[in-house]
Amino acid sequence: MDTPELPSVSAVNGPISHMIARATKAHIGAAAGLLRKAGLTAGPELLLMVLWDRDGRSQAELGKALGLDPSTITAKVKTLERDGLIVRTPDPADRRAMVVSLTEKGAALRPEVERIWAELEAVTTRGFSDRQRAEFLRMLRRVEANLLAPQEQ
Repeated sequence: MDTPELPSVSAVNGPISHMIARATKAHIGAAAGLLRKAGLTAGPELLLMVLWDRDGRSQAELGKALGLDPSTITAKVKTLERDGLIVRTPDPADRRAMVVSLTEKGAALRPEVERIWAELEAVTTRGFSDRQRAEFLRMLRRVEANLLAPQEQ
């Protein structure tokens, strides 16, 4: 695949931000290709991962855990429910809320998705030393913290 040309404005004013956007797009594309083999699309597998850590969460809890708004969580939940990977049941403590739980089919995907994410990690950091991987992870965490921190006006 040809590497897209870096726009001159970005090269002068925001080359790091531009490369983050490009790397994100490439990473999502690589993840989508690997996940397609397991019958998944990129994105909903993150919701499954949260449920694998602790099953039986409300949609609000899922949204908070993933940093997503209610409409986005609802769409992901509907997709996974349609695919038979999760079920929604009324919360016995709050009938207005729904509890999202894994089905056997959803739980059974865990080893495959973990294998895919390990492969994605290897592809993403190909050629990195262990030290470079650790430093890259530290830097990405810093970038995330910077972007989530309140912006000074």
